[in-house]
Amino acid sequence: MHVLTGSALYEHLDPRQGFHPEWNTYIFNFGRNEVRSFLQGSAKYWIEEFHADGIRVDAVSSMLYLDYGRKAGEWVPNIHGGNENLEAISFLKELNQQIYARHPGVMMIAEESTSWPGVSRPLYVGGLGFGFKWDMGWMHDTLDYFSKEPILPAISSSRSHLRICLRVV
Repeated sequence: MHVLTGSALYEHLDPRQGFHPEWNTYIFNFGRNEVRSFLQGSAKYWIEEFHADGIRVDAVSSMLYLDYGRKAGEWVPNIHGGNENLEAISFLKELNQQIYARHPGVMMIAEESTSWPGVSRPLYVGGLGFGFKWDMGWMHDTLDYFSKEPILPAISSSRSHLRICLRVV
């Protein structure tokens, strides 16, 4: 839906804000009410119409940081001069608040791979309000573990098994 109307509608016009160079994708402009409404409405639709038990928000890390995957000069600082995407942070908090208010039993899951504080902490203590944080490392280790042949030389098998077991320690 990039440049759907001839100008930026869902994304920023400036590619330093509206384009993700690592993934070759566009970035939502979370400061636009139309974008926020579209995304919140989509989440509610999946829950209410399809009875989804949860929503996994992908790439939260790239939403939180304006400089995610960018070199110096390839991004625009926020109004305070920092690298936090204040509009995305506000959107995520609002999304979680609205979903949990209407559907308290639904799981809200953040796929987030940085050390951002409070991803799965409640809003009232300053968190983003997600109920869960998706552990990308565990997912990759598990996929690697199950991709191995069942009978391997002892050294390869024990190393793979050790990686998956150490994740829970």
